[in-house]
Amino acid sequence: MSPHARLCRLLDSATLASNDVPVTRFLLVDDHRLFCEGMRALVSQETHLELVAVAHDAAEARALAAAHDCDVIVVDVSLPGVGGQTLARELKTAMPFRQVLMLSMHDEAEIVAQCFDYGADGYALKSQSPAELFDAIRAVAGGARYLAPRLARSWGAGRRRGRSADHSPRTH
Repeated sequence: MSPHARLCRLLDSATLASNDVPVTRFLLVDDHRLFCEGMRALVSQETHLELVAVAHDAAEARALAAAHDCDVIVVDVSLPGVGGQTLARELKTAMPFRQVLMLSMHDEAEIVAQCFDYGADGYALKSQSPAELFDAIRAVAGGARYLAPRLARSWGAGRRRGRSADHSPRTH
């Protein structure tokens, strides 16, 4: 479906929560089943978020992303097999209208930069609170670039101390 057709379809059948606030729909891609079930439980308490499906590997993610209408695809960086960065690039190539938020325990600048280079729209950390992660999902769904606040603060401090730009993630 073309981006224009998808937008028309979304406008015609937009899912609205209380106070006419649109529901942000997302697909979660993570190989840790306990984490996924925890996310499902947390999201079930949210009014304006809907977890439409969970994939545990890249093949399942590709199929579910094609089958479900969602605003954001949340991808674990350390996905076994093809890896989260490569999956992000594949998803953005196949579905450029979808937003991709990388989620990881890794806070190394090189990994974060590679995710953005591969087309990710945001990078969140698994150490963030659920509320912060949900804000990240909403921000990326709204078209914003997102970087976990802890990373932005630490790399911003590094720049102020005179480190080279190579120590911070590249954003487009």
